[in-house]
Amino acid sequence: MANRSRARRIGSTTLGVLAAILLLLSLLTMYANRVLFDSQQFANHVGAAIEEPAVKDEVGRLITDGIIDAQPDLVAVRPVIQSVAAGVVGSGAFNDLLRAAVRDVHRTLFKHDKNTVTLTVADVGVVVSSALETFAPKVAKRIHSRSAAQILDGKPPGWILALARVADDVEVLAIVLVVLAVVAAVAGFVLAPDWRRQLTLLGASVAVGAVVLLVAYLLIRSLVADQVTDPDTRAAVEAVWDTFLGGLYTTLLIAAGAGVILAAAARSVVRPVPIERPVEEAWRRLTTVPERPAARALRAVILVAIGLLIVLNRDTAVDLAVLAVGLYVLFKGVEELLRLIARAPEAVPAPPAAQAVHRPERRRRVALGTAAALFVGVVTLGVVSAFNGSSEASPSLDECNGSAALCGEPLADVALPAAHNAMSGADVPDYLFPSQDHAIPQQLEDGVRGLLIDTHYGIPANGGKVKTDLGKLTSTERQEYVDEIGQEAFDAALRIRDRLVTSEDAEHQIYLCHRFCELGAVPLDQALGQIRDFAVSHPNQVLVIVNEDYVSPKDFVAAVEKSGLDEYVYRGPIDESSPILGEMISSGHRVVLMAENKAGVAPWYRNGYRDVLQETPYSFKQVSELTDPATLAKTCKPNRGSSDNPLFLLNHWIDTSPAPKPSNAAQVNDYTALLARAQTCERLRDHVTNLVAVDFYATGDLMKVVDKLNEVSEPPP
Repeated sequence: MANRSRARRIGSTTLGVLAAILLLLSLLTMYANRVLFDSQQFANHVGAAIEEPAVKDEVGRLITDGIIDAQPDLVAVRPVIQSVAAGVVGSGAFNDLLRAAVRDVHRTLFKHDKNTVTLTVADVGVVVSSALETFAPKVAKRIHSRSAAQILDGKPPGWILALARVADDVEVLAIVLVVLAVVAAVAGFVLAPDWRRQLTLLGASVAVGAVVLLVAYLLIRSLVADQVTDPDTRAAVEAVWDTFLGGLYTTLLIAAGAGVILAAAARSVVRPVPIERPVEEAWRRLTTVPERPAARALRAVILVAIGLLIVLNRDTAVDLAVLAVGLYVLFKGVEELLRLIARAPEAVPAPPAAQAVHRPERRRRVALGTAAALFVGVVTLGVVSAFNGSSEASPSLDECNGSAALCGEPLADVALPAAHNAMSGADVPDYLFPSQDHAIPQQLEDGVRGLLIDTHYGIPANGGKVKTDLGKLTSTERQEYVDEIGQEAFDAALRIRDRLVTSEDAEHQIYLCHRFCELGAVPLDQALGQIRDFAVSHPNQVLVIVNEDYVSPKDFVAAVEKSGLDEYVYRGPIDESSPILGEMISSGHRVVLMAENKAGVAPWYRNGYRDVLQETPYSFKQVSELTDPATLAKTCKPNRGSSDNPLFLLNHWIDTSPAPKPSNAAQVNDYTALLARAQTCERLRDHVTNLVAVDFYATGDLMKVVDKLNEVSEPPP
């Protein structure tokens, strides 16, 4: 019988310790799966680490090295570049680029079994040159916009590669470990002769295991940091470590505290735990010289190890001492509180006979139940706290398209200022009959977020001109051109064409032109590159581009992909409730691309009027049509696009082909006139005005009207 009881005790003890070990391993596994093996969360943590001053300075130095390596002549202005580079690190623009690069590297390492890591942040030149524009414009112009920075290059330690190879199994492993921990704990309680003792054992095992892991954490952190001799780089390494594993440290601390609570609670219902006695005994043994040589040698080794820890890793030694004191105080406090709930048998006054058995036992059960609930609650709190921290490690959105209020709004409920014939800026060289005050880059800087462009095939000709590749122009197509740009512009374009000479081997290219490239042309690849640069340097902005397409979808999509703009193109559905502006910005996919006529080839190149857009008429000849309240209703009637389409385009300009007039724009873009028409059309069409498209966007009050429509500003005085 005694042997059987002893076997049950040994079995229950083994299972209790095993349950604690499995529980702690499941916490480690879940944390690793969440923070290290998930590419999005890993990138978010890198984004959070970059906010630390030490990391900013270190990465700023690496960016400067990359720029100067590519352009050695910039070494003379290195201090200026490095100062600005350190400033832009951690900004939304840089963080967006960094997280995209980290996600790619993470997937390469974890999904494709690579043994080396090279983290290169592309387009750093765009961000740095944009920041330099304000006080060192000459330096900014000398930095290549596509300059990149190599942040990391090398072979990771073998243990990281080993983890990467089993990453796919970690999520399943975490679940298996939790299940096994529960099974071991239940089996231990079934075998245990004394449940209170088993509960104490489980709590103590969790606490001891967590403390061992905490000690290992602090020692490894110190060893990793000691590998770096440069103090600035060391500070950056420590900051990165804390960003990634600080949540794990917190989780282990809470697990240790929860184990102490459980042990204290279970023991407090039996008798006070003489925790001071083992501590005193350990101290006595440590300070007393043993007689046996082996014991003396062991004592010497322990003293040397403790001494080295204190001398070489003072911070770690202090952390361990504080941890030990904190756990002791927590144990004593919880023990005393729970003894009030269930006093030890010897402390309970003799009750009436009828209550002698039931009341103390009931109190003990209440105490044990309270302890178990506290244990589960504290461990859960630790896991949730650490994991929520990892979820929130991504940069927060301060604003979306200029206002924090718009971050939670769907695109279908947001108004955007848009430029009609956006490619035809008055400052574009040799562009006749411009429709806008400035070219596309300046439009974007000034706040335009919708670009209405036209794409045509053209052939480079003499004098830097472009000859439109018209093919055989039928009489019907000829009349369309006349109707679009006017007879005067049509005749002028034909006269210019007759003087242009093209090379026999010249291939046609895609240009942004208004019907005739002879009247003005911007290479599509140039415009797409400018738009991409803006997207890179302005990560909190959503753009919509509508292409009046006279080129094949295949060629247009190829041009977008070659420019790199496709990295920022929105790929999801567009309806009344999605996408949300904040979600578009967080994902990095914040450019909507549509064709007026033929889309396809890529799923993100949408047929505008078939799937997305509905609009008003666009051919207005007199200012009064857009300013007289009596005529506004007529200007709001449906034109192209189904009334079910989610985005509403307000066409708002006076057609004086071939030459648009800024004087007309000054009247129709006036705050009162433009707002009155937008609100009238919203009421009649039962839809928010999403794209407010005008000529000469900088003339009048387009931006103020859009702010009013979005309810993010008050009307001007």
